[in-house]
Amino acid sequence: MSVKQYVALSEQAARTALDGSPAYLFYPVKGKLEPEPDFKEDAVKEWRAQDTAQGDTSDERTSTAWKYSLEGRIYPGDELALLMRHLLGYADTAVALDAPNAAASLQMFRTATEMYGDDAQNLDKALAIIPNTAKGTSTYSQAFVGGRPNSAELNFKGGDAAEIKINLTGGPWIGAVEQTAIAGVAFPAAKAFRSVPKVYLGSGATLTGTAPDYTDFTAGTMALVKPDDLMIKLEPGIEDVYKMNGIEGPSVTERKKQWSLSIEYTHDFSDPASGWSSYDAWAARFADIQYLPCMIILDSSEVIPSCSTQTYQLAFYLPKMKLTVDMPDRKNDGSKSKTKVKLESRVDASVNVAAFAKLIY
Repeated sequence: MSVKQYVALSEQAARTALDGSPAYLFYPVKGKLEPEPDFKEDAVKEWRAQDTAQGDTSDERTSTAWKYSLEGRIYPGDELALLMRHLLGYADTAVALDAPNAAASLQMFRTATEMYGDDAQNLDKALAIIPNTAKGTSTYSQAFVGGRPNSAELNFKGGDAAEIKINLTGGPWIGAVEQTAIAGVAFPAAKAFRSVPKVYLGSGATLTGTAPDYTDFTAGTMALVKPDDLMIKLEPGIEDVYKMNGIEGPSVTERKKQWSLSIEYTHDFSDPASGWSSYDAWAARFADIQYLPCMIILDSSEVIPSCSTQTYQLAFYLPKMKLTVDMPDRKNDGSKSKTKVKLESRVDASVNVAAFAKLIY
């Protein structure tokens, strides 16, 4: 048997158990292949008529939690849709587009107050991370269950592939080592997105449907911005906690702080004749706090199979962002002045959702 190493993903109906006949998805990763144990193992310190001057006599394991950073390029498909639902909290049912692009599906996502639990769409679901690794000349699998994301980063640098990093915590660890390799490996057929996102700021978005149940959004007349680079950070504001239920691992995921999304990018410090002016935004900072909508659209330029014109897309719409433009970085060597632009999510009371996203695949 030839050695093939890869990661399989499976959604669990219940966090503490693997489904009887799980459906597997496969996502290409470029970082670590295996989760890292985050076990709690403490020395037992009790008065037991023992001489412990030379050391402790025993230890007790109280948790078999784990942590993992899923790192890779951004591939459109069912795999990304699953990750997006667990990262944002809520997903509508994917719908087919109209002819002649009926082979493509559009799925909408949005942030949710409750990420997991009785009032959440995800209920007690979780992600199982199943690395398939080499041992000698064979491939074996090992399941790490209970994975839930607590943060993510999307990075875009000109000329490179767009990349994503999702940090997950999970447990308890119940997977036996050296299980049979997961068969039927089928990675995303679409190419990875390149780092060519279109960034739009200000009013003018075209929103289909009624908030919060938008069925689509486009940039409309929003002003196009051309950053040098772009980084998006998402933090759902959730944390695993331990309850007195006898489970050796985090059993409940609770909200510990507000959901947040922040965007940072480098921009030419300029005042163009048309379009978005970083100079004007910087000058306006001295007058008052600035809020504005933001939209980011990532397009693969790859037509979806059996479609006429529709390409793969991943897009975010943030109805209200606090804008900060840093002092310009001026140099005396004649080089172009640059500035850092920062956007932090706020909640538009008329929408009551921090962020929307859509995936066309």
